[in-house]
Amino acid sequence: MDAGRQQKAECSMKKDELINILKHLPEREPPPDLHGRIMQAVRREVPGGRRRLRDLFAGPLTIRFQPLHLALTGLACALFFVLGMLAGRTSLFQAVPADPLPTMVSDERANYFIGRGLLAAGEPEQAARYLSRAALLAPDATDYEFWQGVAYGLAGQEERERDTYRQLISVRPDYLPALINLGHNLLQSGDLDNALAMYDKVLRIDPHNREALYNRGLVFHLQGNRSAEAAAWKTFLSSYRSGRWAFRALRHLNNLGDFSYRGALIGPRRIIFNQAALLGDDEQARQQEVRLLADEIGRTPAGPLNLVLFRAGDTKLAKQQVLHLQTLFRNMLTQGRQRKISVSWFGQAESVRSASGTQFELRNGLLLFSPPAISMNTNTLEEKI
Repeated sequence: MDAGRQQKAECSMKKDELINILKHLPEREPPPDLHGRIMQAVRREVPGGRRRLRDLFAGPLTIRFQPLHLALTGLACALFFVLGMLAGRTSLFQAVPADPLPTMVSDERANYFIGRGLLAAGEPEQAARYLSRAALLAPDATDYEFWQGVAYGLAGQEERERDTYRQLISVRPDYLPALINLGHNLLQSGDLDNALAMYDKVLRIDPHNREALYNRGLVFHLQGNRSAEAAAWKTFLSSYRSGRWAFRALRHLNNLGDFSYRGALIGPRRIIFNQAALLGDDEQARQQEVRLLADEIGRTPAGPLNLVLFRAGDTKLAKQQVLHLQTLFRNMLTQGRQRKISVSWFGQAESVRSASGTQFELRNGLLLFSPPAISMNTNTLEEKI
């Protein structure tokens, strides 16, 4: 009985060790994103010489624990992952011939974890060998083949990456990671029409996929299709208003002269609001937008809220609209989040300069801002003469 309890305790400890290893495995920081690099290339005067655009989708490493007698197998897989990372950072595998693969690694999971470890260590060419071996040994394992394509891409083997994703999609037409990465591959290679078609496929499966929505805007930008580009940025912003991609989309939209969405500074935070909804004729859309903004504003330490409305040639309507917005904000800023709301209005157009430096005149415009909250300790105030 004592021996049995000891064995169980040792197996349990091995599981705990495995969990601890997995928790502390260093994650690979994704390379600079595709979108920023493309836009940097677009801004250059000479458009040639595309650099390799890496977009590694770092999926979570998950292991399903089997009964206790299989705990050692799981621990071995984790150690293979660590071994792969070490191989990329030391000379341990320098003498290993490029072909054939080491005969000692005959298990598909071991090859997979070694390949992932090599990717994390920044050795995509070696990683591709192990991941290819894993995919060959387990042809039905979708993840193995997908990561094989990722490794090819990071190694600069764009055609092999593309072929891998296409082969995977021919078997799994709805496999989103491969569809998205194939779209990225086509976009970076300049095949804009097929990249757009791939992103459209993604959105038919997942209508709110952030990367596909954003990259459609990039495709239209590169094609010079300004109206489609503006529509794409607005579609993206209707779903995503936070994070760097949202503010990039906003900058692209405003540079086109479209200020349906605008930025506002609420205390220390920048937010994005839907100006078209606030100033449009749809009262339901207006109230929904105010409700969203009131929630953001109420959670942010800030001073009085300021609303400044411009309406070219109609001072009376400008006043009427801004007072209505003031009432809506007062009603929707819940108890404990109330704050002073100051309003101003002008019967003239608003002059706006976009991030690109272009000056625009908006017949209807709304400025929304709130200064940072100032907390004063009355015990330290001194009377000034």
